[in-house]
Amino acid sequence: MKFRIFEIFKISVTRLLIFLLLLTPLFVYYEDAYSQGEFEGEFENLGSDISELDANSVARSVIESEGSTVVYGIVEENNPDFGYITLYREDGWGTSPQNAQILSIERTFVYSDIYSIEVFINHKIDSVNNLETGDSVFIRLDLAGNITGISAVKNYTHRYGTLLTLDKNYISIEYEDETHQTLSIDSNVKFYLSGVRIDTNTVKDGDKIRLVVNSNPKSTHVREIHIEDERFKITGIYKGTLAYIDTTSDKIILRNMEQLENGRWKICVQKGFSGILIPNDCRLYYDNNLIDKEYANKNLKGMEVYVAVRKEFGGVENAMMISFRNYRDSEIFYDDIIVNKSQKEIELLNSISSIKMTQDTMVIKDGRLTHAMSIAQQDKAYIVANRDYESGSFTAGIIEIKERFGIKALRVYRGRIIDIKANRNVTLESWSQFNGLRWTYNNTPKTFDITYDTRIVGADGVINNRSFIDFGQNSFRDTSVYIISKDEKALVISTAPYGNQFSSGEIYQLIFDDSRQITGFMLMDTANYDIEKYEWNSSTDLEVNLLSNSILIKNDEIIKPSDLMVGDRIGILKKDTSDTEDAYIVIVD
Repeated sequence: MKFRIFEIFKISVTRLLIFLLLLTPLFVYYEDAYSQGEFEGEFENLGSDISELDANSVARSVIESEGSTVVYGIVEENNPDFGYITLYREDGWGTSPQNAQILSIERTFVYSDIYSIEVFINHKIDSVNNLETGDSVFIRLDLAGNITGISAVKNYTHRYGTLLTLDKNYISIEYEDETHQTLSIDSNVKFYLSGVRIDTNTVKDGDKIRLVVNSNPKSTHVREIHIEDERFKITGIYKGTLAYIDTTSDKIILRNMEQLENGRWKICVQKGFSGILIPNDCRLYYDNNLIDKEYANKNLKGMEVYVAVRKEFGGVENAMMISFRNYRDSEIFYDDIIVNKSQKEIELLNSISSIKMTQDTMVIKDGRLTHAMSIAQQDKAYIVANRDYESGSFTAGIIEIKERFGIKALRVYRGRIIDIKANRNVTLESWSQFNGLRWTYNNTPKTFDITYDTRIVGADGVINNRSFIDFGQNSFRDTSVYIISKDEKALVISTAPYGNQFSSGEIYQLIFDDSRQITGFMLMDTANYDIEKYEWNSSTDLEVNLLSNSILIKNDEIIKPSDLMVGDRIGILKKDTSDTEDAYIVIVD
């Protein structure tokens, strides 16, 4: 103790004054009994509830109990070597520059002997050396003002985006909602690629990154920067019934496993029991709480569970997140556009009910396991929601956001021709744009350039560009056409009939004519999209015919029927839901 006082004095007289003034803490008091004899259990539990404190609780800073005082705040600076820790409150109190001197005295506490202090961080015994800027803490003081115990929780969150620039002192990032931010960094920030420490020379502008940050009203502290490795994206989402967790092999054993494909569950080929490895960084959730494997094994056998996996080297699947659902709740499936969102719920374009999000909710965006902050308005999502059997409220179990059917740069339009300037452009009187599942109508003219690469097709095959005119006996004026465009340039103009039914499936057989040209195909695992109810409905196998003016698209390119393969997942635009149909547009996933 003498050495500690001498050390503080040697550093600065001000620190010694701070130590003496700490004998009378100046925070606001509020009544809440706290038993000294139950420190190990109750004090730790208090720290676990920090995240649930409301605004009124945050304004209170100290718990006074028999023989001790407990102060609450957020770590501004922790320096065990110099023997002090400085806090401020969540409402910003303690950060005013005008009152820096007195506030520093009121919010700074001195360690007497760091090795005698009981410390819990995230509910586990730890050391004061591991307290960091931004941590929420409860500090117990004895009557002399000495720190006797600390309970803390980490306030780290994950943010995803694209690296714009990186310097030794700052990083600029574009987040997934297209907002930009520049953050200060220092030499303590760690960089990782696939879990391995790397130096900054490996990082390049344009890299997809995940920031681990400690964010609070005063500042954002960057702790780690993870460079995304394309090999380790989420490769599958499963559902099954928990048989047990094998703690010896670290595997979760499921019965009757199904895989999520395009928003619907599909029975897996392997029947009976299936095992998935559980690595150390896998998170398990139940009832909006983080749980461990022992709890699941003891209490949750027989419950349905969602598992997000990724393939490691050798093709072995590892669970990255496991979420248990109440079997009494009903599963509801959505394929819709997110029009509004907060951290706790989303609203869909075609649903009147809002859908809550909790810790249990799996959010997978572009193959990455992420969180609600990564969801943006106008994201197209497959959603597996659970409807509470008592209240009827909806909670998202899975939100999967990804590109649909290989169209990014191309646009699909349909409209009636009002004007053609030969070999120059074509104008539609009014038009509709196909937005993945349905048409969106616009009552304004739209003009598309015609180039040497524009392909015009009719019922009898290719039409010469010189014959594409709006006058005379063979005029195309008032003809309804599809136009596939890129940057307002027409790539394909087709006279195929109007289609309003979008269906999907997997090609299991190609159909050939006598000259071995592909004229159609057979689809299995088919589903029809109901544009009135905004949902997918399973269908029987489907025979599809290709016309001379059918349009085929894959990876933003116009392809030929000969490019189709057995096993392709496709979407088709056709007339109705009958079992044998002509395909006007085919989009390969």
